[in-house]
Parts: sequence; C-alpha cells; structure tokens
Amino acid sequence: MKRISDKNLTFLTHDDLRVRQSVLGENPGSVFADTAIFVIILSPEYVRSKSYIKELEDLYSWLQTDKSDAEKLHRIFKVFTQPVPLEEQPECMRNELSYNFYEINRYNKKPVTFDLNGKDGPDEKFWSKLVDLSYDVTDILSELSGGTNKGRPLKSCPAVFLAETTFDQSENRDKLRRELQYLGYRMLPVLPIPEEAEKAKHAIDQCLMESSVTVHLLGSWYGDFIKNSKLSFIDFQIKAVKDYISAKDSPHKPYQIIWIPNDIKPTDQRQSLYLKRLKRDEAQYLTEIIETPFEVFKTILNTRLNELTNPPAKPLAGKNK
Repeated sequence: MKRISDKNLTFLTHDDLRVRQSVLGENPGSVFADTAIFVIILSPEYVRSKSYIKELEDLYSWLQTDKSDAEKLHRIFKVFTQPVPLEEQPECMRNELSYNFYEINRYNKKPVTFDLNGKDGPDEKFWSKLVDLSYDVTDILSELSGGTNKGRPLKSCPAVFLAETTFDQSENRDKLRRELQYLGYRMLPVLPIPEEAEKAKHAIDQCLMESSVTVHLLGSWYGDFIKNSKLSFIDFQIKAVKDYISAKDSPHKPYQIIWIPNDIKPTDQRQSLYLKRLKRDEAQYLTEIIETPFEVFKTILNTRLNELTNPPAKPLAGKNK
C-alpha cells in the first residue's frame, strides 16, 4: 500500500490498540475516530469468539455515528482465511467487502488457506489477492480525501457486470477482474450477490442498470442452489440478466457474454444437461456464447468491449442503408 499510495499512511494493529488502551488509557472510540479504513479477519474460530464479535459490533456502531459522506463508503474490508457461511458471520459485517484468502480443492471440495510459509515464500495466489485488497483500500482512501488514483476506473467509466462463478473458475474470474480494471472498466458487483432469490434479483438488476456488458464464466460444476429457487446461483444470474434484457421497461439493455471452456468436462449430469440447454436456447438477442480457451476468450472479450463501449462512428453514406 505504501508503494501504490501517494499518502503518508499510518498502520495500527489490534495489538497496538490494546497497548494504547492499557498503557495510555485511550478509548478505542477516539482511536476509531481517527481511522479511515478497517481490515478485519474472519475465520470459523474467530466468529465463535464473543469478545471478538463484541469488538466488531462496537467498531460498526461507531462507524454508524459518522454522518459525513465518508459513512456512505465501504470502509470495512473482510479477510477470510476459511469459508464462513453468511448466516454465521456477525450481522453487522454481512454487507461489507470481502476477500477470500483460500481456495476450494476441486477434487475433495475442501477449503485450503493460502500458504504463507512455503519454500519460496507465500503462495502466488496470496500475493494476487493481497494486491486486490491493497488497491481497493487505496481507492477508498482516495475517495475519502477527495482525490483519484491514476490508472484506476472512475465512476464515469464503462461498467462490466462480472457474474459470480463456481469455485473451479474463481481464479480465472479474479484474473479477468484485475485485467478489466487495468483496462479502465468499473467492475460490478462491488458487494457479493445475496444468497436469497428475491434479494439477489434486486441486487443484479441494480448492477445491470449501470452495466454495458455482463460476463459469465461457466465451469464443470452446476453449483449450489440459491435459496427460494430451483436454480443454481450460476443459472440464476444468467436467467436474471436474460429477463432484464427481455423486459420492455428496462431503461438500458446490456450485452450478455457467456464463456464455456472448450475442454470442459462436466462433473455431474445436471451440468451436462444445463450446458446443452444453454447452447441451444441462450444464443439470441444481445447474448453471445463463446467456447474457447480462456486466453482466447479474453482477447475476444476485449474486442467486444471496445466495440460496445467505444462504437466506431458510422460514415455518413452508411446511415441510410
């Protein structure tokens, strides 16, 4: 963060706060008042700690008393070292930005925390995720101070809705998100899509109102079912976008791009049937299905984005054709 920010940053750890409490008699509230960003760590063990949850609730309560424009920004960043279901997270922290420092093993579906003590140092995936977190924190710091970060997408930049995906494509999703941000696109959703159907539909529709393009990465798994729906989360998102495009009262219709790996091997019959149905039914108005290697897909996507967000001016003679 010191490398990518032009500000003189001061970092305070939880242990530092405890020392200032015990030695200097400082009130945590006064410390929070001078703090711009909070990075908290959540794990299955931490959410069972009553004292830790109480501290998080106190921190959140203090932030709610801030009535300035800063209160509207997401100033809490959640770091997960292991999966924690939404219903088990502290209620006050459920709508904050989250970063998963773990991956799901594609063979046994068990979570594996990124290794920090490998032979060659921390896992490469750990560094990539840490860079994501650092840039996002720096962006919020710039907004708080009324500035902008060079090379980072502004609110006026074209937005891309990058749909949530199954765990076997999460790494590709992260790579694509970073590259599109680097190219100057705003990435949506900012917060995770809710896991309940009605709330998820509302959140997706809000994103689509701003998006020029929606991108969906399909994997070998059909995925978990969304609550109060007979569809998987992946299927639900694609259908929600299709319904939005088809609706007559939609003020703005984004272009939908669905990527299927050319060497995909579905893990269950549901996914195999779903992919066949998708190829048969979805390639229609404002929807395109691309079945290629991932690197080729990124090239095609970049071309489509340029066409859709920077349409070439039509020559005068061609306008009446």
